[in-house]
Amino acid sequence: MSVAMHILRTLIAYSLVLATLTAPYSRTFPKTNGGCYPLWSRFHDYCYRYFGDPMTWQRAEDYCQRYDVNDQVAHLVSIHGKKEQDFVYEMWQSTIIDPGLNRKDFEPKDVNRANGLWIGLEDQEEESHWHWTDNSTTHGFDNWRWYEPDNEDEDRTGVGEDCVHIYQHTYPWFWWYGDWNDVKCDRVMPFVCKMPIDL
Repeated sequence: MSVAMHILRTLIAYSLVLATLTAPYSRTFPKTNGGCYPLWSRFHDYCYRYFGDPMTWQRAEDYCQRYDVNDQVAHLVSIHGKKEQDFVYEMWQSTIIDPGLNRKDFEPKDVNRANGLWIGLEDQEEESHWHWTDNSTTHGFDNWRWYEPDNEDEDRTGVGEDCVHIYQHTYPWFWWYGDWNDVKCDRVMPFVCKMPIDL
């Protein structure tokens, strides 16, 4: 075989590998788990995936949109009921707290891991007009912490709080489990993406 033919075959092989690696996720892997792809979990008619790499709210939303099924892209998770809220919260909690660890010994100093998880709710365009990134309606469900949303910047920098996270925080006498809180969008946190199942 000539050197030119060997180079041509090598280039073709590399281009096939590159095409496979850069192909959309939904076309690269077989469906599992009732219509979801590997590492995604099904709940009712949607697939969910936790991503632990902390990002700003917008970067997280952009990252979710890298995944698609039947031309419907994933978005930061929208939550429409208590069961879905519990599902998302447990998905997150199962990744950050060792089951053998006593909660009173857990020191959540890392805000990115312990104190927040981005969801797809925001009011960046119009204050107090909350909008899910997947354009779904709220269905009358919310899980705001009792004095939220307040648009009050705890750092007192004058920048409003337009993005929402699921909150977990500890004080010596209690935990807040899964309440929603509005915060500045430039904070970095892990997140959950959501997309329709592929049947």
